[in-house]
Amino acid sequence: MGDVVVGVDDSEAAGNALRYAIEEATRRGCKLKIVHAWRVPATVYAIPGVVIRDEAEEERCADVSSRRFGSSACPRASPSRS
Repeated sequence: MGDVVVGVDDSEAAGNALRYAIEEATRRGCKLKIVHAWRVPATVYAIPGVVIRDEAEEERCADVSSRRFGSSACPRASPSRS
């Protein structure tokens, strides 16, 4: 079987989906991939070579994961493309 993939945001339904995905990945003995997506601000594309960090989004992510899971599950590194 393949990996279990779950999308999350700050909703209660996403928390329930994540708990189910953890149980399912454990039952299957496979990897769990947690996905959180957001829209890149148009200004990122307006200035070649300039990367604009969305610190507010990082703070919201850290706050939500802290409230839901007791610690920040949000990476501060570059997004992976797998």
